Amino acid sequence: MKLVWHAIENADTVRDPVVAFRLNALDDLIAPPGAANADDVWWIASLELEPDDEGNRRSIEHILENVPEPIVADVLIPPEYYLPEKDGKRELDPEAEQVTVIARRSFLNLANSLDERAPPIRRIELGGIAPRNMLDYARAKPEMYLGTGPATVPDGAAVVAVIDNGIAIGHNLFRKPGAGGVLDKTRVAFFWNMDGDEALHVPLPFPVPNPQQWTRAEIDALLAANMHGGQLDEAAFYAQIGLIDRAGRGVTPVAQRVSHGTHVMGLAAGLVPDDALIDKRPIIAVQLPTDLVRDVSGVKLGPAVKHALQYVRRAAKRFKAASEVTPPPVLVNFSFGDFAGPHDGTSEMELVLKNGFKSAPDRPRAVVLPSGNGNLSRCHAQIDLTATRPSMALNWRVQPEDLTIST
Repeated sequence: MKLVWHAIENADTVRDPVVAFRLNALDDLIAPPGAANADDVWWIASLELEPDDEGNRRSIEHILENVPEPIVADVLIPPEYYLPEKDGKRELDPEAEQVTVIARRSFLNLANSLDERAPPIRRIELGGIAPRNMLDYARAKPEMYLGTGPATVPDGAAVVAVIDNGIAIGHNLFRKPGAGGVLDKTRVAFFWNMDGDEALHVPLPFPVPNPQQWTRAEIDALLAANMHGGQLDEAAFYAQIGLIDRAGRGVTPVAQRVSHGTHVMGLAAGLVPDDALIDKRPIIAVQLPTDLVRDVSGVKLGPAVKHALQYVRRAAKRFKAASEVTPPPVLVNFSFGDFAGPHDGTSEMELVLKNGFKSAPDRPRAVVLPSGNGNLSRCHAQIDLTATRPSMALNWRVQPEDLTIST
């Protein structure tokens, strides 16, 4: 089959022609059941803010400053970008250079346009259609829940944050002994289940401030409620915390015998109960939305990962060493690899992780990426363009069912 490429009409009127195509050219395909038409579809997208004329970083508030009033209702900023309420007001986080939003295409088309009314945005990345629970969560706007007070850790501690999918946080490697040597205490200081649902299908034994976000105190209480004879009722525990939800989702990785997130977090932060470091390796865990992870192309995952990093940044600030002035170092593990891109630190996801979690003398941080499962696969090529040979024709073979980023 021969493919013929055509220039996109009016391509110079939008920031990203691919985003424009995905939003507007596939109406019959993107409107899910329950949506009257594609205008009613809510997308997850990330927006990189443009600095002002003097090069200063803008705040998220500039996103909506010049947006027409009817369109403002078509964008939702999740609670992770709001600071704790003070004097009856909830201010947006001024440190966030990128913001993940849930929005309809009326707003996203404006953000992607070069119209003078468009928000001051440098780049827009379109993820997938927002899962229902993510939309409900953004609409409800519960306050981001990180408990009260600092999370004090021993001197010499290091925080491990894992962003993945299918994380069985109740596994023995992520627990430690409580009274009587029973493993009824968690090492997970903060957990955000992005698959969590406001409409819980399994009742909890006690009320929680936010059914998606859990702190050590709530996890410990849930462990205690499901311990019987020194053993954890894992099916009940994971159903109550929202990691197993057969009524709400068809696919629940934690319900399987093996899951990716559990395996990865076990390698990154797993410890046996008698390990001397067990109190010095607290964990931040973020469960990415299963509906977005299931798309193996990876094109829908970027905005969710940026959103997860915002949560990790906020949670990491809560840690305080017992006597050290500098907060404990934070190591973020994101073990999702792909065959697309140059794998030299310049791809979109690599830049997101590099720039979205920067280290500083008073905030030591690091990000660990996977080497990949490709091993010796020959998935890269290099072309040297020179003044005498500024271009080269390529034979590009793409399988008909290939949904990866092949451009």
